Amino acid sequence: MRIQVDKLSTVFLSDQIRQQITDRIRSGLLKENDPLPSIRNLGSELCVSPVTVTKAYKKLEADGLIERIHGKGTFVKGGLFNAPYTPDKKERFQWQTEVKDYLGRAQFAKEMHLIDFDHPYNLAEASICPELLPTKQVVKNATNQLSKHIDLLDDYGTGEGDIGFRTKLATILKKDDINTAPEDLIITNGGQQALNLIINTFIGANDVVVIEAPTYPGIIDMLVTRGARIITLPIDSSGLKTDELHLICEKYKPKMVYTIPRYHNPTGVSMSDKRKRDLISIAETYNLLIVEDDPWSELTFTKNKTKPLSSYDTNGHVIYVKGYSKLIGPTYRLGVLSAKGTIIDRLKFAKSNADLGSSILIQKLIEPIFEQKTWEKYTTQLALKMKNRAEIVCKILNEHAPKELKWTYPKGGINLWCTLPNEISAVDLLNSVMYKEGISFLPGVMFYYDQPKHNTFRLTFSYVNEKALEKGIVKMCRLIEEYIT
Repeated sequence: MRIQVDKLSTVFLSDQIRQQITDRIRSGLLKENDPLPSIRNLGSELCVSPVTVTKAYKKLEADGLIERIHGKGTFVKGGLFNAPYTPDKKERFQWQTEVKDYLGRAQFAKEMHLIDFDHPYNLAEASICPELLPTKQVVKNATNQLSKHIDLLDDYGTGEGDIGFRTKLATILKKDDINTAPEDLIITNGGQQALNLIINTFIGANDVVVIEAPTYPGIIDMLVTRGARIITLPIDSSGLKTDELHLICEKYKPKMVYTIPRYHNPTGVSMSDKRKRDLISIAETYNLLIVEDDPWSELTFTKNKTKPLSSYDTNGHVIYVKGYSKLIGPTYRLGVLSAKGTIIDRLKFAKSNADLGSSILIQKLIEPIFEQKTWEKYTTQLALKMKNRAEIVCKILNEHAPKELKWTYPKGGINLWCTLPNEISAVDLLNSVMYKEGISFLPGVMFYYDQPKHNTFRLTFSYVNEKALEKGIVKMCRLIEEYIT
């Protein structure tokens, strides 16, 4: 088991130990009934006092994650998960438990294993319903594109991506008020790789990174694995609380802020224009890097589309990340990042080091969809369909949901953020009731780094067809009311 602590922050040692063990347990890296090191051995390994480790173990025991058995030791508590993901274990592989890894957390991947995406009422999958994707158009164009660009099958291409494809994306992004050019773009294997390149390039052990609470869980896993010091900042209906960020910058000197300013994942809220300007001002004052993750901005439900954070940036503080895979089809694994100055130069080197460049063939196959008029027509129609689904869900919730259930009203994107009474655990509700009835959603705990709100969950309305969506929401409301009662 790998744990690292900041030797300079002795006041927080026990909490650091507790958090890292918690991450490994919830990620499935430490499994139910696995033994933990003795207090003496762990203290010796970390060069901390046994009292510090004892405090951490007591907190973990109070959290219900571990149990201490007199005369035997300390173990991960059994029965934590109804359906734990456990790879097949063979006796001849037992030696591998002695091989230390550097995975600090993999909670997002673990939670994905626990969710049955074949449920008839899949309210967990953050993807577009397959029947709404432009798959037929891609297939129709494929033969023509292959015959035109058959020479690409014999060449690696450039690390940053095909210049023709980047030119089309730059045109689309400029239309969205993002100041970019083809040479400022890197094509990536989805938005996930774009984030991974940024974190691996600019964040090292003990670098301070500010993230929203809640936020996209994949970024938490990356930062924990890199050994970053994570500080969470709550959001409200106007997005990231920039007044509190000022205080954090004064005290902790963060290197980076990660934010989802438009149709936030998981809450669906958007950052106000005032806070966007404030955030850029803070970045200029403290020389901050800002990662703007923008998964769903095309799916706006209002006439006036909210502007990207990047549009306020004139000095190269913002690295813009966009994943296109879920908008056009997950199989393509397509994303882009945009930055200026030496930041983009260093990220180009990182991309080449990672894989020498994303598939040029895929870029050419789907390039016709990114003709500006074609893209605008497709995304405008898709946004109208998502708006209709959001209205269906909110109407049913208004009519059928118990009064104790609260939810956000989205102005874009594909998610609602739901809140149960404080004493209700969304994980327990999912495992004990919803799964049996063919309903799945994502519990809110996976969207937090620390102090998770167990009574929250994300409901996604984009994946199942409208008929199943209506039935699923009505059924979910009834089950929640029965569970609360």
